[in-house]
Amino acid sequence: MLRNMLDRLFVLVATLGVVTFAVNSIRVVLEGYNPSFAGDIVAFGVLLGVMAFRKRLPVRVVFGVVVGAIIGMGIVSLATLGLASAGMMILTTGCILVGVFAKLRTAVMVSIIVFVAVALTGLLHALAILPPLPDVADFIAAPSSWATQATALLVCVLAVVVAVTSVRTRLARSLEELGEGGSELVRVAERLRESERRHRLLAENITDVVFVQGLDLGMLYLSQSAEALFGRSVDELLRGGMASVLTPESLRRAQEVYQQYLPRALRGETIDPPLLEFEYARPDGSTFWGELRVQFLRDENGTLLGSQGVLRDISERRRGERERLALEERLREAEKLQAIGQLAGGVAHDFNNQLSAIMGFAELLQGDTTSNARTRDHAGSILLAARRSADLTSKLLAFARRTQQCSVAVDIHAIIGEVVAMLERTVDRNIRIETKLEAPSAVVFGDSSQLASAFLNLGLNARDAMPEGGRLVFATGSPSDALEDRSLEVRVTDTGTGMDAETIRHAFEPFFTRKDLGKGTGLGLAAVYGTVQSHGGSITIDSTPGTGTTFRVRLPLHDAPPMEAGAQLESTHAPAQHTATIMVVDDEDLVGRATGIALERAGHQVRLFTSPTVALDHYRQHWREIDLVIVDMIMPGMTGQELFTELQALNPDVAVMLISGHVPASAVQQMVARGARGFVPKPFTPGELAAAVGRALVTQPKS
Repeated sequence: MLRNMLDRLFVLVATLGVVTFAVNSIRVVLEGYNPSFAGDIVAFGVLLGVMAFRKRLPVRVVFGVVVGAIIGMGIVSLATLGLASAGMMILTTGCILVGVFAKLRTAVMVSIIVFVAVALTGLLHALAILPPLPDVADFIAAPSSWATQATALLVCVLAVVVAVTSVRTRLARSLEELGEGGSELVRVAERLRESERRHRLLAENITDVVFVQGLDLGMLYLSQSAEALFGRSVDELLRGGMASVLTPESLRRAQEVYQQYLPRALRGETIDPPLLEFEYARPDGSTFWGELRVQFLRDENGTLLGSQGVLRDISERRRGERERLALEERLREAEKLQAIGQLAGGVAHDFNNQLSAIMGFAELLQGDTTSNARTRDHAGSILLAARRSADLTSKLLAFARRTQQCSVAVDIHAIIGEVVAMLERTVDRNIRIETKLEAPSAVVFGDSSQLASAFLNLGLNARDAMPEGGRLVFATGSPSDALEDRSLEVRVTDTGTGMDAETIRHAFEPFFTRKDLGKGTGLGLAAVYGTVQSHGGSITIDSTPGTGTTFRVRLPLHDAPPMEAGAQLESTHAPAQHTATIMVVDDEDLVGRATGIALERAGHQVRLFTSPTVALDHYRQHWREIDLVIVDMIMPGMTGQELFTELQALNPDVAVMLISGHVPASAVQQMVARGARGFVPKPFTPGELAAAVGRALVTQPKS
């Protein structure tokens, strides 16, 4: 603005300078020389000289010289012509220019200087130090004085007009810029309000909680989502802080973590705390787990102000992790039980082979009429011990799911009725047995004897858990899980001593027992587990010490009607026998010899083989002489199934009966479907073997 004013004054000063020079020249001719004339000429000369170089000189220097020249002209006029001159008007114009374009402090200082200069000039005139002033009357009456005064007035007025015009122009431009700036400010303010609205909308509608807290852990800000998560108002949470919602243990850990990182943050270190998990409490007493991500908060100067972060509810994630860990634990337990089952099955197979020989020879010795009574009594004891051992291997095989099943449609309610009747005759009277058979359908596909044995084992286990008496309840119903609506749930509940978590975890493992020495083998529940698994079901335990135990057995339902009880049992009476020629193929020599002797005692002719290939060669040459082939299903070099296939290739009508210490039920069923005459599991007694052979021969006698 100042430079624009100087540009406008340059033409005006140049014009007025020429006019002043002409007027003063005329006055010199008419009135003679006066120092004020020279002062005017010098002042205008300085003004023109400085303003001619205004674009090269600093604007403040040019303005200072212009104002100084104007004030100088006024002082000279007052000193030479007195108050009758235009000096006071010129000085006033100079002060106005300074007041308009300079700072207030500068304008005041210039005004004081002018005042002092005027006062000093008057004092010098009063002391007659300056030359005497011209006669006022003559000076005022002179036309040249009027011309000078008019010129000075014109100069001052134009200078003021130029200054005011410059100020007005600048003011108008500033107002215009302010208007434009105001519009921009309005737009910026609107954008800020919109941005704040979006951020607040985001912060208040996300499920995560956004927070800011001070160095004292006091809450400064919480997003609206905190109300839904904590069940409290934001104001209440701000007053109480995080300490009011953390559980005691989580509060202790949170304070430890904060004190761990705060000193480093105060030293100016850049810290990236890890994700933290704490447990929080709600007013209703429930708790949830939250994942906390925190960052320290600093201002633009790096001063630590507090911390900010996001809190996320991870209760569902932790629940899923717990379920995953539980499933992994169950998988490990299942794999462990499977490995134990494989081991048990292998041991049972070899053990059953030995028991078959022991039981066979013991029964032969017991039935030998040439032996004395004491020897026969010892043989009976051997047979009893062998049968008990056979019962143990039977339970091992049940656990390993390798027992032979005679699977038909059976009614679980009927089986439970039989088990309850048996228990009522054997358990103490201080144990009350109840049934709540509420399932609308209780027909499953399975082996009735194995299922009855499983429920009987559960009942006996409950009896042992109630030495002082109690209640034993057998109940049926539909599972509460809707996905299991095609299953039957059988609950066996007692009011006994209960089990702790460690006992439950090992309850189904073979030989695991908490009973006193001699009161249990640890195979009862293992056999139950194997039976339930082999029937496509599952079994779980609900128990705590002192509150009793509930076994929950789930079995898949079957649509067919149950078979009659008489149809489920196969007659064990030996039919009328006739002499037959029988091949016995068993790689165990002792078993083969015992089998052969038993068959010979029954009146049959026996051809014994320990090698399946040798037996096959013999049958190839003498197949017309052979009435029945007894084949062990597990032999080295050639399995019973393979030998059966080769025998059928030689003679499609070959009569084969199967024996084995253990073999999958499906393999037996397949071979029976292909024409096998029956199956006898090891260990067996000579009487059981003879009865089975009689049935096989009667079923399809040799033509």
